[in-house]
Amino acid sequence: MTAQLLSNELSTIFQDSKRKNQELRNAAEKSLGELKALPQTSEAQLSADKLLAAAFEVCFSLYSSKTAVVSNTAAAALQQLVASTFEKVALEDGSLDDEGTVAEVHTDDGVIKVRGGASDAYRLLNDICLMTEGQRPTFLAAGSLSQNFGFELIESAITNYADTVMGHPEQIHVLRLQLMPLILRILSDKISFATTVRVMRLLQLIISKLLFALAPECEIALNLLNRTIETDASPLWKRALAMEVFRDLQADPTLIRSIYAHYDEDDTRKAVVRDHLASLVRLASEKPNIIGLGQQSSMSARPKEDWADQVALQAGGIVGSIGAAINLSESEGPGISTRWGIPRTPLLELLDKSEPPSLPSTYLYALAVTCISNFSDGLGKFLLPFTSPKENKPKKKDHDPNEIVGDNAEASAGVKLSQKRRSFRAKKLPVNPLNLEDHVLYPQIRTSAHMVEHCWPALLAVSSTFLNATLDSDFYHALIRSFQKFTQVAGLLGLSTPRDAFLTTLAKHSVPIRRNINLMIRAGLDHNPQPDSNENSDLDSSPTPSKRSSFDPGSIAMSPRNLLCLRALLNLGIALGPLLQKSWSIVLETLQQAEFMLPRSSKGRSGIARQPSQGIPSHVVTEQDQNGEDFGVEVVAAETAAFRMIESSSELPDDAFLDVVKCLDGLMRYSTSQDGLIEDSRDVLLSPQTPNKKHQRLPSISTAKDETTDLQGNVFVLDKLEQLIQCNTSRLISIQSSDCLDQLVEQIEIVVVSHAANSSVRIKAAEILNNLIVSIAISKEPPSEEQDTLRRRMFSAILDSISALYAKVRQQSKDSQNCDVEVHRTLLEAVRSILEQCGDSLQGGWDTVFAIITSTFDRPTKIDENISLSKFRSKSPKLVRSSYGSLQLICSDYLNNVPLPCLSMLLDALYMFSSQSQDLNISLTTTTFFANVSGFLRHQSEQLKFDETLSGCALHTMFRIFNDCGDDLSSSAWRTCFNTIIRQILTVNQEQYEQCSPLADAKATEYSSKVEWNQTAVVLVDGIASIISNNFSTMKDEPSFSETWRELLQCLRLFLARGVLELSKAVFAGLTSILEEIEDTQTVSTDSLEEAWKIWLHNNPAFHSGSSGDPPRNQDALLSYLRCLSQVLRLKEPETRTKNADAVMTELQSCVVNASVEAYTSDIERTTPVQQGVLENLKMIPASSPAVLLRIVLFLAFLVRLPYEKDKIKPSEQTHLAVSKAAVTMLQRLVINSTANMGSTFELATLALDALAEPIQLKYSWYVSEKASSIWQTATIAVLEIVETCMPNFLEMEASDGTIEAFWTQIVRIIGGVVTADCESCKTPLEIPEDQEFDIDAFHRLQKLAIPALGSPNIPDSIREHYARTISEKSGIHEPHPDDLARPDQQLLDGLQNKHIGRTYDAPATPRVKMSYVLLDELFSLVAASDSSSERARLAQATAPYLILRAGLMLKAYVLDHPLRGRAPQPTSQEDEMLYVLKKLVELECNPSAMAGAIEMGVKSQHKKHLYRLYPFVTRAMKVAFRDEEMLKALGEVLDAVGDDFGV
Repeated sequence: MTAQLLSNELSTIFQDSKRKNQELRNAAEKSLGELKALPQTSEAQLSADKLLAAAFEVCFSLYSSKTAVVSNTAAAALQQLVASTFEKVALEDGSLDDEGTVAEVHTDDGVIKVRGGASDAYRLLNDICLMTEGQRPTFLAAGSLSQNFGFELIESAITNYADTVMGHPEQIHVLRLQLMPLILRILSDKISFATTVRVMRLLQLIISKLLFALAPECEIALNLLNRTIETDASPLWKRALAMEVFRDLQADPTLIRSIYAHYDEDDTRKAVVRDHLASLVRLASEKPNIIGLGQQSSMSARPKEDWADQVALQAGGIVGSIGAAINLSESEGPGISTRWGIPRTPLLELLDKSEPPSLPSTYLYALAVTCISNFSDGLGKFLLPFTSPKENKPKKKDHDPNEIVGDNAEASAGVKLSQKRRSFRAKKLPVNPLNLEDHVLYPQIRTSAHMVEHCWPALLAVSSTFLNATLDSDFYHALIRSFQKFTQVAGLLGLSTPRDAFLTTLAKHSVPIRRNINLMIRAGLDHNPQPDSNENSDLDSSPTPSKRSSFDPGSIAMSPRNLLCLRALLNLGIALGPLLQKSWSIVLETLQQAEFMLPRSSKGRSGIARQPSQGIPSHVVTEQDQNGEDFGVEVVAAETAAFRMIESSSELPDDAFLDVVKCLDGLMRYSTSQDGLIEDSRDVLLSPQTPNKKHQRLPSISTAKDETTDLQGNVFVLDKLEQLIQCNTSRLISIQSSDCLDQLVEQIEIVVVSHAANSSVRIKAAEILNNLIVSIAISKEPPSEEQDTLRRRMFSAILDSISALYAKVRQQSKDSQNCDVEVHRTLLEAVRSILEQCGDSLQGGWDTVFAIITSTFDRPTKIDENISLSKFRSKSPKLVRSSYGSLQLICSDYLNNVPLPCLSMLLDALYMFSSQSQDLNISLTTTTFFANVSGFLRHQSEQLKFDETLSGCALHTMFRIFNDCGDDLSSSAWRTCFNTIIRQILTVNQEQYEQCSPLADAKATEYSSKVEWNQTAVVLVDGIASIISNNFSTMKDEPSFSETWRELLQCLRLFLARGVLELSKAVFAGLTSILEEIEDTQTVSTDSLEEAWKIWLHNNPAFHSGSSGDPPRNQDALLSYLRCLSQVLRLKEPETRTKNADAVMTELQSCVVNASVEAYTSDIERTTPVQQGVLENLKMIPASSPAVLLRIVLFLAFLVRLPYEKDKIKPSEQTHLAVSKAAVTMLQRLVINSTANMGSTFELATLALDALAEPIQLKYSWYVSEKASSIWQTATIAVLEIVETCMPNFLEMEASDGTIEAFWTQIVRIIGGVVTADCESCKTPLEIPEDQEFDIDAFHRLQKLAIPALGSPNIPDSIREHYARTISEKSGIHEPHPDDLARPDQQLLDGLQNKHIGRTYDAPATPRVKMSYVLLDELFSLVAASDSSSERARLAQATAPYLILRAGLMLKAYVLDHPLRGRAPQPTSQEDEMLYVLKKLVELECNPSAMAGAIEMGVKSQHKKHLYRLYPFVTRAMKVAFRDEEMLKALGEVLDAVGDDFGV
């Protein structure tokens, strides 16, 4: 403040008052004179108290003038003086000169020393607050100041100098002590409009600028504002003022985050933001008539002068006109609109009004919509930038996946999309902001995520209300934008529950209400002819109905607002695509339903998800409502968004792409329940779902089973699959994304082969599959190695589809049979297309190609050498022609490319086509190809080695001759054949193999030769085993058969020594087939069987490798190995089986541990074939001696523990869970049966219980997703059966002390596992109550068997103490304080004497409360004097200290914690526990031998000695419980029991 400034102000006042007021003129003149009399250099003296007060006194005097000009000028001077005062403080704070302190200010935080300017500002602010409140100032001379002007002065100071005020605690002290109480009082009372406006403005300013300095006061004020909004809490204008304040606060995202972090996230404070949103929920549903609430949103009614035209439109039935009910008696229509629903000037700006203006009835609701829009926009503006990976910035403008629905739909509809195929790896996953823990703004990110997680229910509720209200276009667009942005934020944060709830709501508003759907049904939409199915004509591949009713469903069912919601939903599909997972079904199903009701494009197909046209179709009637909502433009915009969403699938990661495919498949509907495909209920409205519920389907067009609706829906699914394929070709040809291709092919195959689907749908699916397979197979992009793999997979997919097409024999209609033929023909055409374009480069898959070609005939696709070829009948002449085209290509152009092993399949195919009689031309033409093939073979024979000719057609021909003529050969002839042919070719194969270098040293060509010799050996073994098994009855009669058998086994032994899985499988499979022909040991000699046994024993294929160098897959080889063992054991004598039991189980164990994991298999619920084979062979070993029985128990125990110890043995992807369960059951039966038959020992039972205890103890700590009962439950049931059956015998048997101790140790260990559960590790919390009941029943059954036997003198005291400790610890309902437990160097009860402070938080109760009470009862029962037996006495002595500890921990926790709660009640769970324990303590008649310490102390009580040990805690608890009458009474009863029993 300068002298010049003050002089200028006084001069102005003096000049204005000369002609108006003599007294004011005199006062101003006097003051001006005094000011001018001061020396020019006395600037510092102006800050003196007297001069500053005098200057304000003059201004206050002039302000009191009744002359407006003088008063206004004085008010301006006062504002200048206040500003100058605070300006000086700011300059003073910024100055580096330390002028020293001139005053001390007393605040709540102590004494603060301030400098001159700060002292003036402090006293000035304090006096203004006092004068505003109507009190006398302490620094300034007495003067008058209106309350409203006082608020304006304070607002001006804080507005311009908020940072200065924040930096001075003494000024904050004034605001806290003087201003805030006044503001709160005015907010609570009924004060005039003018004052309330200024208070609201000032409060908003304080919250914005000084929130952290005045946090407690702002908390109260904000909650007052929330209460002001409530219905009937305040006048309309005051509620509107409060809503305007919140609107402005919500417009500042940083401020809202600060408010939320300061109040809502702090459990000790009152939530502000959540309460505000909750109040908006109540406000939105306050007066539904005012906002025009209905079943769906509609346009707000026009002003009164325009209503006549609107009535005419509605009466005339204009298409698409959806209006609300009109009331001509009102001056404004229902609904929220910017034209009449909002005042021209906000109430907070009406400083010149003394009375509140008349407000529109919808103003509050308009503010509510603005609040939720600001809230969502603030979250989006802050969080969305964090979600974009920095590396993914586009080089050119492209579609933004974060696009928010805007008002200009036409602009977005006109966007031209790039037709260039994009790489599916071009885009990275969006970043979850919660993962940016190192970011400087991470605390705010975490706060924003907390806001989304806890505010979404209220936001969803209020938004849903307004989505069904009558809104104009501006409000509705703003609401949808905020709705979309909040959904996107929730999805990017990984919050699936709010995301799905908002998506579901948006989907619900994207389709019309059921009333309009019923109109479509009545209009005859289902009168659509089905495509004609004729065997001799191609079926229509487009099942879309060709005729439509004149009624257009799109014109009456859909509205621009439905399309706006649909567009927002589709944009969310683009933005959240990588994260939606199963929620894709919401987006896709909504799009499906929308296509039912939209107009068709000129091509006869729905425009949705097709490439958008460059304008509005001519047949679409453009309709506009009064606010300009254009239906035609919205249709095109929705088409664009749908096309973009499908196109964006190319940028999805593989997992997300698979989610889209699976969700699309889930939309398929079938008219009947066939092939395991069951029609879903489609009469369920979309509604927000809880996390535990699945997404419910949208209502379809018809609530009945409408085949036409199903047809259209299925066509939609196929259309989208086809578009996905077109946009993701680069993905599908990538070997890294093989799962995507497999899943897509599988889903289409399901439709192709399903007889429950419409015929036209199946044919269209077949065409899509055809195009997919051909495009993948002929693609030139992958490397040659990957090309070959892809083509093999495509051929296998075709063959699988054809096989599944005829897999089930059923009665079919002619139309269904014709459809099967057409589908089969389409798939055959795919093979021909592939051969035409890439047959010259086809390397692998020829065997599958021939199998597909021969699938035309009713014979199996793989020719069995044991059956002579005969005439073949084709399924249809059409199929013969289609498949023959492929065969012609092969024989004429690609014969050189056919591998030699496949030439026999080619010959079989030629024979089939030449033998068929349905097409004579084809039969005759085929005969000419035999000459071609013969010439080819003759040419090749000159270049082939002996082994290569044997590996091809010659072997198959030879084996066929043997099978056809075998019945005519004698035993001696067979001996000759074996010596001259069979043994010779086996020997040649082995010699040629041995001439190659070892596999480890072999070059590429030599390695290939070894592989070929192994493949030939497989063919040899299969064929020779088939010959011998089929003619074994003749061959065994030859006198030298034993020699023949020995030589054969010698050859097989050499083959097994190669260590090749394929060959090992063939050897053991062949040996099994031969052994199956041996009826008993009389058929062959014992030595022969012994040779077979040795081959099996020393050639376990678990450690063999594959011939191709790929990771070994030994399941098939091991299965053959185990089947061979079954036959060997069958033929062995029981004594021999017992003798070899140990060796057998060693090999079986190796099979289980080393078995490979097969693709698409799981051993969680069902054992693998190898595991099942191991168990079946184990059952064949007779447990005829204790040693064998013990070995079997040890093996089964190994299997039981295998899931938990497999990582220690050998890392494996198998869980071994199913075999472990099966072993549990077998172990149970074995122990029970051995007890009944052999008198099992303690050792045997102990081993079994030791193994079963492990899964029981781990329980929730080890988890694998299971559909059936958990393994720990299976083990518990087995233990119960074993113990209940064997315990009576065990109690009567005599055993060593060590054996008894080991047995009871396992019993106590199992009981501990039963009563224990790590609930925090439980992946399925909903199952905890059911599991608890199971464990309680198990405990009761075990307790009846163990008590009182556990008190036997032969059992060590340590085991009884372990049992008592377990019962005591697990009976705890709440976690004890760690300081109350004894340290290692203390006695058990010494911890109760440890001192510490109580807990200010309430310990949560255990989820298994019922189990805890059961154990409490057991604890009291063990100490009770139930009988006078010595067993009971020992149990009581072991348990009594733990009972004292259990009760003492509870009482001590109450004594220390309860006083810290103040007047808050004790938590219910703790109160119930304490009352229950106190009651049990009073009722307990303890065993006289239980309290040995009390006897030593001279306590004479017989049955209440336990109360003596707890007496100190009870008395202390009495002092704490003075406010709790029930607890006080219970404690008093304990003291009464002490007095009665002790004679006090």
